Amino acid sequence: MSGGRLLQARQYREALDRFAGAVRVDPRDGEAYFFTAVALNRLGEHGAVTACIERAQALGFSHPDADFESGWAELALGRPAAALEKLRRRLSQHPTHAQALEFAGRAYLRLGTFESARTCLLEALRLDPGLASSRGEAETAIGYNTNVVAQGQGVTLPADISGQASAFLRFSATAATDRPVGRSDTLTVGYSFVGQDYFRLHSFDLAEHLLYGSYAHPFRRRYTAGLLVSEDVSYVGERHFRDQSTVRPSIAMRHSRHATSELSYAYGRNRYLFPTVETFDRTGESNTVGFTEYLSDDGGSTRGRVGIYRSRNRAVGKEFDFTSTALVLGLERPLIRKVLGEVTYTLWFDRYDHPSALAAIQGNAIVRRDNGRLASLRASWELGRGWRAWATYDRLQSGSNIGFYDYRQEIASTGMTRKF
Repeated sequence: MSGGRLLQARQYREALDRFAGAVRVDPRDGEAYFFTAVALNRLGEHGAVTACIERAQALGFSHPDADFESGWAELALGRPAAALEKLRRRLSQHPTHAQALEFAGRAYLRLGTFESARTCLLEALRLDPGLASSRGEAETAIGYNTNVVAQGQGVTLPADISGQASAFLRFSATAATDRPVGRSDTLTVGYSFVGQDYFRLHSFDLAEHLLYGSYAHPFRRRYTAGLLVSEDVSYVGERHFRDQSTVRPSIAMRHSRHATSELSYAYGRNRYLFPTVETFDRTGESNTVGFTEYLSDDGGSTRGRVGIYRSRNRAVGKEFDFTSTALVLGLERPLIRKVLGEVTYTLWFDRYDHPSALAAIQGNAIVRRDNGRLASLRASWELGRGWRAWATYDRLQSGSNIGFYDYRQEIASTGMTRKF
């Protein structure tokens, strides 16, 4: 079978071998260089694409999709400005090239030019509804948790679980689809699963199912209204632990290509299903108001966020009536070639309404006060063909004036992610 037919049959690795063989036989075969680039793009191996196309052109071979293929590679390599220059050149010759419009929209999105991104993406979907985005991701990881049960300072628990650390295995999978609605709205529906098994303490193994839907409605050029609805069902040690329903409306305003502000409100309804006495029943509802500022540089490769949130929690058990204030800081930027670094720092201050029943058992009428902080570090490596390797480290310090709730926890993990 010829290399061209192998491309049509989506046998990209075999096609690449065929074109590479043609180049070895005749190093001046410009056509073989070009279609080597085509195969490399479809295999997710974008690094040599532009060089192959430039070599083909130097040998006198031209193809109308040369700028499209090169722009695709530049976008995948994290160079949206260079990608956009080439994609716009292709669109000037072929304005109805749906996939070029899609990639141009993604480049505009990374550059923070949201109105142009929306225009390109919607036009691409109008021309080819099959481009409606469906995506999936699977992840496997191994890690270590220094304090699985979040045991507080000076707290005595049964010997089989007291103070135990444990390694764990985790698997997660997500699937989502985006669908255009009308001229500018977008509906997203998704599902995710997380399963985590501890090498010790199997009674704390986790299985979590999340189903969600979101709707985005842009208006007045700079504003987007959103609505997120989700249902989260958790099992711990094979026992039904919690059902959590959330409704979150929001409105975002884009100040410039570098800054977007979001104001949100979230209502949560939590139902905890482990049997307990009424005082310690966490079943209840929460109301949260938040403000987040999202920032990015010119190329969109460095991104940051600052968020402040205020929550009110009401529960069946008075032990868990409280008000919380949280501050979240995040930064994401490239470290070296194909390596992305992320750091997140969270502070929270919880103030409870009633004297703690746990403290009362010890003869102390103390109202609980928690001050916590969580530092998270993550580095990820783009491996090509949809694969990414990563490593994370989380350090949690939950400080409290009641020993049972005062604890430290460190979690380190590493794994692989495959996007589909």
